[in-house]
Parts: sequence; structure tokens; C-alpha cells
Amino acid sequence: MNNFNFQSPIFADKIQSVVAIDLNSSKTYEMKRKLERKTGKLSVCLFTSTENKIPKKSQRGNNYFLVFRLDFSDLSKNNDPKLDIDLYDTNNKKLKIGRQRIHHISKKLNNNIWTYKVNDFIKINNDIIPINFEFQIKMTIKQTISAKVSIKN
Repeated sequence: MNNFNFQSPIFADKIQSVVAIDLNSSKTYEMKRKLERKTGKLSVCLFTSTENKIPKKSQRGNNYFLVFRLDFSDLSKNNDPKLDIDLYDTNNKKLKIGRQRIHHISKKLNNNIWTYKVNDFIKINNDIIPINFEFQIKMTIKQTISAKVSIKN
């Protein structure tokens, strides 16, 4: 169990930086909050950059791109954010994949490092996109510590 309150937006407001590291390729992906389309407010989710999408080829040879999202609005039973996968076509259109089992990925704690691992696939339009990755999340947060100090001579 962690010592932080991951309830959104409380925790999301304390995040200074987040990086996802692909353990298969050592490539890093900065994750940031972005504005919600409907409300114009900052999202409580963290996204890999849409400019830095992760390319994937389907079994039929079609090209797709993945964007990973740490979702602080949908916490696991251990009060941890889930990793969601958003799928895009080559025209930057977000595709609806529904609630496939790959959609919500729970973290594993490995030496106090958040690790998300997937060896699965996404089905879309009678096509299959294999997904095989292992990410570690490194996060820097702001934390305020209050203390009383008394000096005795």
C-alpha cells in the first residue's frame, strides 16, 4: 500500500513530472495532463504525448498508434491509477475500442517502482493489433511537510 492519496484531482495537482520508460526498448515517453475537451479544465489523467505516439502494426499490416493514459479518476482496489490504452489511426483519429480486457491495466509494484506489463492484443474491425510492453513509471511529486521546531539551550 502507498502513503499517498491518489484521489483525483488532489494527487494529480501535486505531480511535477512523469516519465514512462519502455523496458523493451529503453525509450522514454513524457506524460502530461491536458485540457478536457468538454470542460476546458485540466484532466486528472496523464497522457503520453500525441506527437510521440507509439507505432503498432496489425496482423493485416495496417498501421496504428498507441497513446497511454494513467487514469487517476478510475483507481484500482489498492487506490492506484490504472493504465489505459487509446488507439489512433494514421489520420490522428482516436478509435473506439470499447472495454476490451487490455483497456484497464493495473500496476505491479517492483522494488517500489510502478510497472505496467501487457502481453495481449486489441481487436478492431476484424483485425488484431498485438500489444507487448512493459513500462515503468517514474514520477516526481510536490509534497508539503509541516513541522514544529523548538530549540532548547
